[in-house]
Amino acid sequence: LMTNIDTPDQQLTRADIRKSVAAAWEYVNLPSFVAYQELLSAARTDAELGEVIAEVERDFEREFLRTVKAVFPHWKKVKALQGAHDLVQFVMSGMANSYRSTNRKKRAERVIDIVTDTLVGIYEIEAEN
Repeated sequence: LMTNIDTPDQQLTRADIRKSVAAAWEYVNLPSFVAYQELLSAARTDAELGEVIAEVERDFEREFLRTVKAVFPHWKKVKALQGAHDLVQFVMSGMANSYRSTNRKKRAERVIDIVTDTLVGIYEIEAEN
């Protein structure tokens, strides 16, 4: 979902960043990710499942961040990369949990724009320094 969004020989644009946020939104709505979220939720109250899922969650986090660094070359030197990653992950996961919300698509588009603008600000601040 994230391939060919950020190319190292071209300037990173707001449109590129928005494509990546929209791809993250698409990702958290895949059946496999929904199932993963269900397991994480169940692990909150099931200690045995919590132990099992903890390793999976650490692996997922590590691999997801590794993937972000690989497919977004412009972000490799951004000191706030972990924070930017967390922002996208937590907002998209939270939105995915609101699957019964009214006007879900319109609301998601609005939040995607807000997250995009925030990431553009983070990237521009880091690029200037």
